[in-house]
Amino acid sequence: MSDTAEIERLISKARAHISAGRQCLDIKQPVDLSALEAVVGQITEQLAKLPRDTTLGQRTNLIVLFDEIGQLDEAVTRLHRETGDRLKNMSSQRFATSAYNTNPNKP
Repeated sequence: MSDTAEIERLISKARAHISAGRQCLDIKQPVDLSALEAVVGQITEQLAKLPRDTTLGQRTNLIVLFDEIGQLDEAVTRLHRETGDRLKNMSSQRFATSAYNTNPNKP
């Protein structure tokens, strides 16, 4: 397999992990990004071995991949923030309910 084909294969693999991550987020399930991180590491290793001319040929594909990773990061961050807000609201409601139910005149 040529060096360029290997990079393209790895980029496709990374996109598959991004797609799986988006699907998990859509159904509000946890997202494990460790496999995506491993593939990005492999891409980096492969690029380091190639001549500059070859790596420049992959520039557009890599920019698109980085954009997709950025979008996934934003979605994960948004879901994390929303989940934190929900938990905070639940905690506040529980505290208010327990304070309301507390009878200071109990013996």
